[in-house]
Amino acid sequence: MDISPEMTKHVILLKILLCYNEIKKESWGVMFTILAISLVIIAVVLLLAIATTSKAYQYKHTIDPVDNNPHLTKDEQNKKE
Repeated sequence: MDISPEMTKHVILLKILLCYNEIKKESWGVMFTILAISLVIIAVVLLLAIATTSKAYQYKHTIDPVDNNPHLTKDEQNKKE
């Protein structure tokens, strides 16, 4: 059986498509792996941001009393009293 040049082109094209399909199947696995890792990283960063923000809101701020403040001069302390 002789293969015509036209048939040869089709066979080559078919082989190229089959190879591309195999590469494409492998790339789906890699793509989903990268996607899963990315989603895990995003979730961790989001949880850390939420934890940090909630801890910052729970912090109790204190104010130094005006008495015995070394940064105020005596005149300013008298005015405050």
